[in-house]
Amino acid sequence: MTRPFEVTTGEVRRHCPELLGADKDGLDAVEFTGPGRLSVSDEYTCFGNTSYKLDIDGAGKFLVAFKKPFVFESDVSGLEFWLIGTMNKVFPDQRFECTDGNGKHFQLIPNNGCLWGNTSWWASTLAFFTTGTVFPITVNGISFNIGEKAVGNCLYFDTFGAFKRPPVTVPDTRFWLQFPHDPAGISPRPQDANYSNPSEMQEGHTFKYTGSDGNLEYAYTPKTGTLSDLTATIDGKSFFPAKNAGFRAKVGDVVFAPEDTDITATLRAIVSNNNWLRTFWRLEKNGRHLDYELSLSISGRTLTAEFKSESLAIRSLDAGFIEGVPSPRLFRLANLCNSRSDVNLMVCNDFFVSVLCDWTYSQATALIDDRPYRLEAYGTPRDIEMQPAYAGILGENSARVTGGAIYMPKTDGTRNAPNEKLRITVGPSLESVMPRNPNPQSKYYDETARLIYMTRSYCVGDPASVENEIAMVKLFHDYGARDLFLRYHTELSHVPAFNFIRLSRTFDSCQNFGGSSGLKHLVSSLRKYVKRVGPYENHLAVAGLSADFKFEELSLAPNKEMTWSLRLKPAAMHRAQADFSPYYSRYYGWNGVYYDQMSAIEPWALTDFDADAPGAGRFIEVLRNNCIVTSKLSEHYNGPVWSEGQANHFYAGYLDTGYLQTQHPFDAHIVDYTLREMNAVMHSNGYDLIGQGEPDKGLDFLLASEISLGSMGHIWDGINATTYFGRFRGTPQIWRNALKSYFMLRQLQELYAFTSPEKILYCIDGKEITATEMLRGNHENSAMIHTVYKNGLEVWTNKNKTKHWEIILDGTAITLPPNGYAAFKKGAITEYSALVNGSRIDYSNGPLYTYFDTRDAKASFDGITASGGAFLLEKRDGSTVLIQLPFTKEETVEGLNYIKATPCNQDGQPISAEIPIVNGTLKTQKEHFLYRLMQ
Repeated sequence: MTRPFEVTTGEVRRHCPELLGADKDGLDAVEFTGPGRLSVSDEYTCFGNTSYKLDIDGAGKFLVAFKKPFVFESDVSGLEFWLIGTMNKVFPDQRFECTDGNGKHFQLIPNNGCLWGNTSWWASTLAFFTTGTVFPITVNGISFNIGEKAVGNCLYFDTFGAFKRPPVTVPDTRFWLQFPHDPAGISPRPQDANYSNPSEMQEGHTFKYTGSDGNLEYAYTPKTGTLSDLTATIDGKSFFPAKNAGFRAKVGDVVFAPEDTDITATLRAIVSNNNWLRTFWRLEKNGRHLDYELSLSISGRTLTAEFKSESLAIRSLDAGFIEGVPSPRLFRLANLCNSRSDVNLMVCNDFFVSVLCDWTYSQATALIDDRPYRLEAYGTPRDIEMQPAYAGILGENSARVTGGAIYMPKTDGTRNAPNEKLRITVGPSLESVMPRNPNPQSKYYDETARLIYMTRSYCVGDPASVENEIAMVKLFHDYGARDLFLRYHTELSHVPAFNFIRLSRTFDSCQNFGGSSGLKHLVSSLRKYVKRVGPYENHLAVAGLSADFKFEELSLAPNKEMTWSLRLKPAAMHRAQADFSPYYSRYYGWNGVYYDQMSAIEPWALTDFDADAPGAGRFIEVLRNNCIVTSKLSEHYNGPVWSEGQANHFYAGYLDTGYLQTQHPFDAHIVDYTLREMNAVMHSNGYDLIGQGEPDKGLDFLLASEISLGSMGHIWDGINATTYFGRFRGTPQIWRNALKSYFMLRQLQELYAFTSPEKILYCIDGKEITATEMLRGNHENSAMIHTVYKNGLEVWTNKNKTKHWEIILDGTAITLPPNGYAAFKKGAITEYSALVNGSRIDYSNGPLYTYFDTRDAKASFDGITASGGAFLLEKRDGSTVLIQLPFTKEETVEGLNYIKATPCNQDGQPISAEIPIVNGTLKTQKEHFLYRLMQ
């Protein structure tokens, strides 16, 4: 196995003095108990010539006790330990066994960072002594709890030590980027209407909206200091939009909760200025009090309730629940959710409601929605005191749309003072309550609409595979697939390729396929054939082996617990990027970049609680700093930034593209938010990175999904064509599908990328209706979507799993089977993947080319008849060329309006004499890559 010093520049050094090591101490310094054997081995080594080897003969607890325990006074911050294994990739649960100054035994749990991507590699696992630990501390040994799956295997460890963390020196980035940059935040876009800020009534204040779509009034009668004092009346129907919305706090030992009737609420002052009604409250209970400000303002149909306090005793802002609505139902919008959280909206038979904590303004640790979100640094919400409840239907006339915001303790035990904007919107339509995406438009917005994206993972592993990769990309180019953004994954910066522990910031990589010269050759060659080539980057995490590892830059959880990997503080990412990216980009010639993870998780999954760092305990630090990092990355690489997906709505626009992952890939999606908001600021690509069923069926699902959401295309190489360690396991059918991924999207996506929908319609029982009508009528989503764009383009996608859909395309009836689709704009494009004479046919005729795949049936397109295969007609160098994509067997093309053809090789050079086209018929031959057609 490759040793760590062989994959980094210079000598790999320990982070702290070695207290125990195999070279120095051997077995004489430890006593071992457990169902296994401990020895010293030279098989897998990290720093020295030997390491400890633990053979696992049975499941259970293994204890490596120090014969002479280590005693620390108050001059250390934590413990470090190096580990690889278990070697069959079973996660080892490890603990430092300690005794505090009071003689109490405790376990310190390290971050367990030796496993990533289900792969073992040498890693630094470490833990900080938690807040309140009583010194002196005695470390008695290291224990492992190992399950049955690891029996018969082994792990290796070495170099136990203690460290003192230097002072935190990360920059304060609060003023590096105007954030939030839109005063309206995520408030739904105002409709064409008039609205008024507070006017007094006999017992309170009203906020009114009048428009062509009806009337709305919010009435506020200050009594309790919560939003139970607020009612909404839409077109004569009244209800409570945020019952019991307010702060949850613990002042001393007294709990304050919005629903508590034992609280005495006093309105201390009320002021109306700058279109805000500001109320100042004191809550009293059992001799304790809580002071805060609640302010209200209206814009369009949205009432903003701003909650602020200087109290550090507040645990959360509870968003409350809706009460008094008939038959409430919650629903999701595609791409306004991710794998850990979902943003819900509510509909009843008469109107819609959204209640949203504005993540662009929040000062909280995290937001709560309808499921147990995960804080990477801390655990599940069950660990969090006084958290709001999750979203859900509460009864026949009540529902909780969202939870609210939570304020967790920093490492010094304090919390931040709360400041939250709760956006409450009531309206007759989905559009009237749907949150906006307030981010700026991507600076590469025009270009990213004209690119197809391709992920290359583990495609190079030796010098021969470099040449194979270059040849493959050239082949794509010569077929006509030139507008590509290729992004390369881990093997370029993780060496050996199976090292997943984020050893990504090193120039001296790729030894297994030629070192830096091999990578330079790869990049320079690829840039001849495609538009953008980018490497893997990740500044969220740092490897213990990285030369730029710093204890003081690691994110901490409350109580100084470690995160599950070595996460950098939000502001530390700038240093990691600035020290590496510009030089790496210039050295190898990249002109784009893939930035892993950033948009894969909501920002509160990465909150840093280190009280010594600026902005500790606030997820907004992660959100803002990631936006800054992304902007800088695009400058360093002189090209667009692509990220992982799942939570694109936070970063869209700051990111230039990202995988369009819904995290609910097989749902019948409501696509309105994606088409109207997300796509206005960023062009996402692909769809959920899946391939289901047989290659043709999986591809159809992917393409229909991409088109339904207005996505840019992503090359799909089929279930059986995974690229892995230097191999592209392609077959002619796989190549055919990969090329179809390109040609069925490339010219279509450019037509919908620069416009917005005029109508988004869902076919329900043969009738096309809006999402508003579908939701208010409580109809099941058929997943048959007809989108009419403002530029005249019409798109139909049938994502229904079983039903066919009859549509009219340019005056002709066609049938869309499940995962069928069609598009039409007069004089611009005709495209469909539909049933023609009982056979599925793919066809795209537009300004850039004509592509068709008969799927081995006989079919006609614009007078041309093909007996099988896939073909491309394209203008090149002043003439029309015909290419079979790819050649699998001889095929006959009829109806050609040409008299002769010149057979050419892959480079477009003639390789034989002209051949006649008799009666419009041409038979393809294996040795002919393309034909130049002449009239």
